[in-house]
Amino acid sequence: RQYLSDYAVLFKIDRVNGVFNGIVGNKLAFARIMAFHGFRCSPIHALLERGSVHDLGGTPQASSAREWLTRRLEPGRRLVLKPADEGQGQGIIFLDRDPIGFIVNSIRAGLDEVEALLAPLRRYLITEFVVQAPYAASIYPHTTNTVRILTLWDLAAGRPFLAAAVHRFGTARSAPVDNWHGGWGGLSARIDLDSGVLGPGATLSDAGRLCWHERHPESGAAITGVRVERWAETSATVLAAAARLPEAPAIGWDLVVTEDGCCFLEGNSPPGPFVWQVHAPLLADPRVRRFYEAHGVIRGHRRAGGGR
Repeated sequence: RQYLSDYAVLFKIDRVNGVFNGIVGNKLAFARIMAFHGFRCSPIHALLERGSVHDLGGTPQASSAREWLTRRLEPGRRLVLKPADEGQGQGIIFLDRDPIGFIVNSIRAGLDEVEALLAPLRRYLITEFVVQAPYAASIYPHTTNTVRILTLWDLAAGRPFLAAAVHRFGTARSAPVDNWHGGWGGLSARIDLDSGVLGPGATLSDAGRLCWHERHPESGAAITGVRVERWAETSATVLAAAARLPEAPAIGWDLVVTEDGCCFLEGNSPPGPFVWQVHAPLLADPRVRRFYEAHGVIRGHRRAGGGR
């Protein structure tokens, strides 16, 4: 009874944000909204559409992917290509260039191969790579290890609150991303909302068994007890961002903690609860329960009979 059920998630949770699900969940729209309100977001340089690149910050004339990459991707620079409207880390491409040539998701490739890879892609965003803070890289250096925070609105107080937070860490199985969803191999560690201290990391084994790790299973670095750097600043920034979007009262925020503060990557709407509820039931918090009751996602307490 304390858990937000699969039924509620599959059939009811999308009613909370309504038409704003598509706006918050669209990576291009989200980045522009964040920039409009003055929040730091991973810079989006261009839109890739079937081999043509539309530069979003410069000339409006489209160029070929080959031309754009040759001109804009200097040696030593990394770009991230991701679908504008997909989630769960699907379809992400990390593209590097060095003096020898190109590297796609750590695999060396020639320009012709890169061009062939990009040619069929539709509605892909070309974004800047965000460098994570040293504490996160020290736990697992081969992926960008992101934070996901759930904000909901306290209807009585008229302001958002932090409902849950986790830190995800990649593994060799999830690489090149830290994807925890659906047993893709990443780890999810609960963040204490007051202190920013991590609990153990949860993951699914190849056999589908839930496993807990106080240390990263590959790097050996401690997870449990590690404090997220700049946590007070990060949580305050997320609350400030949520307050600017009252029309979407339930958002899952994906961000990277960097040496210069947090950088937003995308918003998740509706936010699936699995990455948080593997650690604790969301409805154990009375504010969370009241929120989902008010939006008709779960039933409220009956006034008579003592049941639900």
